[in-house]
Formats: sequence, C-alpha cells, structure tokens
Amino acid sequence: MAEFSDTDLCAIPLGKPPEGQVSNFVDPPSLSRINIVINGTVMASTFLIVAGRLFVNRMMKMLTWSDYLALMALVLSLTEASLMLTQLRLARHAWDIPVCWRLGNATKIYFARACLVITATALAKAAILLLFNQMFTVERRAHVAILAGLVVNGVLFLLGIAFESYDVVPAPGQTWDQAALSDKSDRFSTWAIATGVLTLLLDIYIFVLPVPFIARLNWSTRQRLKALAMFSTGLLAVVTSLTSLVYRVRMMEEEQSDMTWYAALVLMCIVVEVHIAIIVSSMPGFAKFMRVYLGGTMTGSSRAAGGDCEKNKPRTRGERYTEMRESWLFKTTGTATAMAKADDTADAAVVPGMRPAPALSGVDAGADSSH
Repeated sequence: MAEFSDTDLCAIPLGKPPEGQVSNFVDPPSLSRINIVINGTVMASTFLIVAGRLFVNRMMKMLTWSDYLALMALVLSLTEASLMLTQLRLARHAWDIPVCWRLGNATKIYFARACLVITATALAKAAILLLFNQMFTVERRAHVAILAGLVVNGVLFLLGIAFESYDVVPAPGQTWDQAALSDKSDRFSTWAIATGVLTLLLDIYIFVLPVPFIARLNWSTRQRLKALAMFSTGLLAVVTSLTSLVYRVRMMEEEQSDMTWYAALVLMCIVVEVHIAIIVSSMPGFAKFMRVYLGGTMTGSSRAAGGDCEKNKPRTRGERYTEMRESWLFKTTGTATAMAKADDTADAAVVPGMRPAPALSGVDAGADSSH
C-alpha cells in the first residue's frame, strides 16, 4: 500500500479511541481468555455427547444422515477453534490493535473462520431437522414444516457466505490488505442485522417445531416431559442467537467504530449456538448411550442386590408396551423383543404418529429367549 510505505503501521491503532482514552498495545482489555474458556467448555461437552451418540448408533448399525451432519458440524467447529487460537490477540477494542495486525494473512484467516462457522451452523440445524424427520411419522403437514425449515436454513447459509464474501473478500483490483482497511463493513452492518433476525426466527421455529408432535402422542405426562426436556436445550440456542443480534445492533449504533470487539462477541455467540445445535441433535442418541451402557450397568447391580426373585421376575405385557413406546425416541437396546415385534402394528395404533421401534438383531433374540 503506497500511502503507508513510509509509515510504521505497528504504531498506528486500527480505530480511534473514545474521548478520554488512549490506545494500549501492551495489556488492554481483551476477550481472549473468556473466548478460550467458553469455546473449551462447549467444545468438550459437545465432543463427549456426539461421541456417545455415534458410538451407540454405530454399534446398533443405526447411523443416519443426522449423525453424519452432526459429525461434520463438529469437525468444522473444531477447525474454526484451531484458527481462533491464532487470532486471540485481535479480540480487543479496535483502538488497542495495531494496524499491522490486520494485514497479511489475518483477514484471510478471519474469512475462513467465518465460512467454517456459517457452514457448521447450517449442518447442525439440518441435523436437528433430519432428526425430527426420523422421530415422527411424516404426515404431509409435518413434511412441509420440516422441509420449510431445511429450505430456510439453506437460504441463510448461502446469504451468510455471500454477505461475508462481500464484506471481507477484496474487490477486483484490490488487495487483501486494502480490503481489510476499507469501510465496506460499515455498509454491511444492516445486512448482518437482517440475517441475525432471520437466524433468530429460524432458531425459534426449530425450538417449537417438535412440541405439537410430542403433544399428540399417546404418552404419559412423564414421557412427554422427558422428551420435551431433551429438546429444551434448544432454548439456549435461541438465547445465544438473540444475544448475537443485540451485539450486531450495538456494532451498528456505536459512535466510535469498534468492529473488532463486537465481531469477536458475535462470532463467540455463533460458535456457542453451533455447539448447542449439535448437542440438541445428539440428545436422543446420547440418552440412548447413557441408558444402554451406563443405565444397564446400574440396573444390573440393582438386580444382583435384589436377589433371584427380582432377577427371575417376568416382564408384563404392559412393561413391554411402555418400553416400545420409548424405544424409538431414546433408542434403548433389549426393548424390541420378538413379542414386541409381533405387536408392532398394535403398538403403532396405541401411539399414533410414532414409528415402531426397529428390531435389534442378536440382542433382542437373546433377550426374548430368556423369557
């Protein structure tokens, strides 16, 4: 950049400090520590839940597109986190960042992070919608509702990539350094708020989508509450999406340009939202993992303590039906016995709108023969 050829860009702040403040390049306020803590916490939780989901579904040979999309979203999010570690020093107020830190590969890395997060968000929400498609019988209205969610999710993905490209990628004849120091982002703020509003509406839509389907099932109150509690995690996604929108509005309203600080906050909220979406799509599978591998161990210990009387107590027909009603949602093993498979049609009538649980070969046959 010819106009800065004789200037020490590492001595010039990226933004003008507010009145009464001075730039601090040594030890300024920073979001780096909270960024590491929040990202590390949600990442570890998400990794464990997805690992449990994939393990149990693979063991049962029940992997679906929802599993694959959740895994892809997690991989992309982990990749973004690794890039985030290289840019922690940019999580400051603009007037505490030297101009030279925004040059070189910094803008390219930021653009890569944004694209990774946008893609991971779309994949995670698609995983939730496909999970709904698996869980509930696809009536025409349900199919239209899920398909509409997938279409809107895809449109938001394309808009996000397009707007981010406009905001960051150099125009023809422009270098990356020139683009990094341009004022395009000021004009982009309105679009950022618009996409933030649409994202919030989509999150609310996905959050309430399963409620009417669960309400129509012929379940006990306990079973309904258990299913609703499983998806209540999605409320956190709505909260983080709303928080992200607030920061986008603040970004546009600030009299002194402080894009770097608010961009870090917005990106942090989006990353948390991605992980929450992955967790929501993985909760039924993780619940299955807990019941199969941890619940089974505790149950076995309890039966051993109870003696042979409890061990040899036959299960009643009502118990089998209760297990069948919960087995598709929570996917537990040992519940779809040969007798239950023979009664799938009757069970479907008892539970309208719910698909009968798939047979689990080997485990079920062995369980049934013991009775």
